[in-house]
Amino acid sequence: MALSAHRASHSASTATQYSLLLKTTNVIYFFSKGPEYLQCEIHPGRPHVLTFVAPDGATESERYASESDLVERWEQLTLRMAVDGWLGPFGRDPRS
Repeated sequence: MALSAHRASHSASTATQYSLLLKTTNVIYFFSKGPEYLQCEIHPGRPHVLTFVAPDGATESERYASESDLVERWEQLTLRMAVDGWLGPFGRDPRS
């Protein structure tokens, strides 16, 4: 399978996965980089909210009118985190 076709297939699959989750519940993911941890919370509804809790405890929230915008941002974020050397996302706090 060509790389671009694989990415398109993965993106569609990921979008479907998050779409189903966003209809039912809040989702919390963790990323780790050395001794640091970053928490990301996804809250469904209108607006959809993506909240980050930085390693120092600072929080930042982003709001999205549509589910597709939130899913697109999440995909961008996970790619950026990987490029920056973060591991994850983990479905539970890897420290526990």
